[in-house]
Amino acid sequence: MIKELVKRPFSRLLFLLSTGILLQYYWPAAFWWSYVLPVPALLAMSIYTYGIKKNSFGWRWLWGAGFACLFLFLSVQWMHRYWLDLQWQPPAGEIVARVTVTGPVEIKGRSAVCSARLQSYEYRDSLLFTRRKIRIYFTNDTAALRLQPGDCLWVQGRFRTLSGSVQAKGYEAYWRNKGVSAISRVAAGNWWLVSSSHALPYGLLRLRNRLLSHFHRLELTSDERAVIAALAFGYTGGLEGEVRNRFSITGVAHLLAVSGFHVGVIAGFLVFLFGFLPRWLLFAGVKYVILVLAVWAFVLFTGAAAPAVRAASVFSLYCAGRLVRRSSDAYNTLAAAAFLMLVWNPYNLFDIGFQLSFTAVFFILYLQPRLSSLLPVRNPVIRYGWNGLTVTLGAQIGTAPLCLYAFGSFPALFIFTNFPMALLAMLLISATFIWVVAEQCFSSGVYLQRVVELCGHAFFRLADRFARVPGASFSVPFGFWEMVVCYAILFFFLIYRRNRRPKMFLASLGLIVVLLLLLYVRR
Repeated sequence: MIKELVKRPFSRLLFLLSTGILLQYYWPAAFWWSYVLPVPALLAMSIYTYGIKKNSFGWRWLWGAGFACLFLFLSVQWMHRYWLDLQWQPPAGEIVARVTVTGPVEIKGRSAVCSARLQSYEYRDSLLFTRRKIRIYFTNDTAALRLQPGDCLWVQGRFRTLSGSVQAKGYEAYWRNKGVSAISRVAAGNWWLVSSSHALPYGLLRLRNRLLSHFHRLELTSDERAVIAALAFGYTGGLEGEVRNRFSITGVAHLLAVSGFHVGVIAGFLVFLFGFLPRWLLFAGVKYVILVLAVWAFVLFTGAAAPAVRAASVFSLYCAGRLVRRSSDAYNTLAAAAFLMLVWNPYNLFDIGFQLSFTAVFFILYLQPRLSSLLPVRNPVIRYGWNGLTVTLGAQIGTAPLCLYAFGSFPALFIFTNFPMALLAMLLISATFIWVVAEQCFSSGVYLQRVVELCGHAFFRLADRFARVPGASFSVPFGFWEMVVCYAILFFFLIYRRNRRPKMFLASLGLIVVLLLLLYVRR
C-alpha cells in the first residue's frame, strides 16, 4: 500500500486535502486547532535539514511528516476560507440587486428558476458589491423564460440564505455543495433587463439554447425529446421525475448526465477526424491543443457538470503527457484531476456526481483488466463486447454501496442494459450533433432527422421496456456504516485475490456477518 502511494504523489496530496476538508466540514473548531500543525511541521523539517548530518536517508520520513502537517493545515484553512465565502447575511425584507444569469431557465412548478451570480445590491442608500452564486425563482412569470445566460438584471425581491450546518439535508445541502449562498423569490414584473454579456461560457450556453430550439421539429413525444436533449446537450430541464426513474431502474441514468462517456465520444470523434495528420511533434502539438480546447468547449457547452469536468481534466493531463512524450499513471492522473477539482471547489467532495464519477473510474481501472483476464477472448468483435461488459461490471461493483447509500436502490438488470444502451447512445449523440450542425449550416437535414428520431425512439422505448421487467431494481436500506462495511468487505477481498492471504479472506467473511447484523438492526 505504501509503495503504491509513493509511486503516485497526487494520491497523497488528495488524501491530505480530503482529510482537511472533512475535518473542517464536520468539526468547525478544526480551523483554530489547525494552527498547532505548523509547529511540528517546522520542527521536523528543521531537524531533518540541520540536525541530521549522517545517514539522513533513513530519516527522510521527517521531511514527509512535516510536509503532511503543513499541507493539512493549509487544507483546513482553505476549506474554512471557502466556507466563509459562502456565508452571506442578506438584509431583511426586499432589496434591489444586480445579478447575472449564469444557467438555463427551467420550469419548476409555477416558477421559472435559474442560477445567477449576485454582483451588487442596494442597502441603506449604499451600493454594496459582492460575487455570490444564487438561485432565483421568478414566480408566475412566463416572461422570465426568455432570459438567456449572460443577461444582466436588476431584481427586487427577498433573499434567504442556505443553511451552512452539517445537518442540512435535501435541497439546501444540494445547492450549498454547489456553492450557492442564497435563494431569492422575485414576483412578476419586479425585474428588468440591463445588458447582456457575451463571454465564452455564456456564449456557449446561448448556443446550446439556440440549438435546442430545433428539437421541436423532431416528430417525437415531449419525453423523448427531453431525453435526447439531456443525452446529447446535457440539458435536463425538460426531464420529468417519472422518466428519470425509468432510466434509474434500468441502470443507465448516468447516460442522461454528461460524463466521461460523452467526453469520450466527442474526443474519439475528434481523434478520428485528425487521424490524417502526420505524427510529427509539431502536428501532434497542434492536434492535442485543438482536442483539449474542443473537449473543454463541449464541457462548458453542456453546463460543466462534475463528471464532465473530471473527464476533461483527465483527458487534458493525458494529452499533456503525450505531448511531452511521458508515460502517465492512470491512478495518478485520476488523483490529480480530483485534487484540482477540490482545490477549485472543496464542496465538490460532497457532491454525489463527483463521488460516483471518481469511484466508478477508479474501480474500472482496477477491476476491468482483472475481470477481462478471467475469460481470454481472441475474436476482436467478441473481445470488444466482452471488454465493454467488464467495464460495466467494474463500475457497478465499485459504485453499488454508494448507490445504495445515496438512493436506496440498485438496478438488477444493469449487466443486460448498459452495453446495448451505451452503443445506442453513442450513435444518438453523434447523429444529433451532425443533424443540428447540418440544420445550422445547410438548413436541410431530413434524412439525419429521421435517423435521430429512430434512434431516440428506440433508446427511450428500450429503457421503458427494461424498466417494466419485474424485479428490475431492488431496494436495500443502506446507512453510512453499512456503506463503509461494504467497501471494507470489497477492500479485504481484493487484497485476498492479490496476495492469497487467508486472513484477508476471513476478515471479509467476518465483515459480511457484521453487514448482515447492521441490516437486520436497521430493519
